[in-house]
Amino acid sequence: MNRPIAFRELVSDTRQLEVRGTTPDAIRLNLRVPADLHSWNGAGVPITLRYRYTAPTVQDNSTLAVEINEQLVKSYRLGPSHAEDAHGRMQLPLLSVPEGRVTSDVDIPAFRVGSGNQLQFRFTLDSQKTGLCSSTATEPQRAAIDPDSTIDFSHFVHYAQLPNLAFFANSGFPFTRFADLSQTAVVMPDRPSPQELEAYLTMLGHMGEWTGFPALRVQVARPGDVAALSGSKDLLVIDGSPASPLLAHWRSALPLVIGEQGGAGSEGTARIAFSVKERWRNGVGLAEGGAHIEQTGSLAALAGFELPGSRGRSVVALTATDQPRLGDLLDVFENAGLVSQLQGDLALVRPGQVDSLRVGEPYVVGFVPWYARVWTEAARHPVVLGAVGVVAGLLLALGVFSVLQRIAARRRGM
Repeated sequence: MNRPIAFRELVSDTRQLEVRGTTPDAIRLNLRVPADLHSWNGAGVPITLRYRYTAPTVQDNSTLAVEINEQLVKSYRLGPSHAEDAHGRMQLPLLSVPEGRVTSDVDIPAFRVGSGNQLQFRFTLDSQKTGLCSSTATEPQRAAIDPDSTIDFSHFVHYAQLPNLAFFANSGFPFTRFADLSQTAVVMPDRPSPQELEAYLTMLGHMGEWTGFPALRVQVARPGDVAALSGSKDLLVIDGSPASPLLAHWRSALPLVIGEQGGAGSEGTARIAFSVKERWRNGVGLAEGGAHIEQTGSLAALAGFELPGSRGRSVVALTATDQPRLGDLLDVFENAGLVSQLQGDLALVRPGQVDSLRVGEPYVVGFVPWYARVWTEAARHPVVLGAVGVVAGLLLALGVFSVLQRIAARRRGM
């Protein structure tokens, strides 16, 4: 996104940007925005909005409301046509704005922009009457958003703190940073089960939905191939076995450990134990080593962590205490209410239930310019920022005073 995006690029037919009638349905634009777009200075997303409408003869209650995700951003009152238009006079110089066409700049608050959004434009066009006994116009009012209107994300930097399962659940991030998944390797067992193959195809299907592009360059790897990748790709690990050798190798980095526990259950089956490493509690880091919460039972888990031995490479693992539980995890992605509960770096999934935790160490991906880092740190200490501003002002004043003194001395010398 290194340039403004025209609205014509967001629709399959520009007629989707046109409406008729007094209270037409909203014009809707779906926006899938990368989850790592970061506004370091708090700036919003600028929209250059151009729209046309049947201009009323007198001022009425006609409006245009701009919304993002059903939340109002700004509302415009649609004014009447000019007197000269009513007399049939028209001028069309090269740079003029046609009748009933308006240009406006809108800033969408950045905090409302996530990975999946919908931009709505709602026209309300009052029926035009010229007298108490006049009927409404037989020709319906018309309005349109100009296809050359633009939305601009180019001034944002790409920066995000991970792990964050909400990013993965809503947009497939970090794997969907490249639409063809060229920086992604899916790690499957040597002999995948039907449930694991279903999970693989389901995840690729969701990523294709998020990117709008097929996963043409995704790499499928076995656990033995991971070392050869040398941290060159982000890894999506699918393994429904509690005895996964790869996950056991990463035991120190995993926020969750699943393994068989000694003894047997009431039906003679092996009991499964899972242990959650708790490093954070109420937003505060615990002492070195953290705490362990051990329970038994059957469940699936979605875990995110930084690839051991790499910098900025991510691992998202789909695992379970037994193969059928992977289906419970896949069902979550089909339920919008449960998807919204996938957060943090660990989600424990039982049928119809999701418990999300933040237990691992955070890391960052992306880049922030040096001046943005300086400004961010300064903003955290307003007193220091104010003192630096005062000192800078004094130094500037002294410099200007010194220059003026020299100019005055030269004049006296003349």
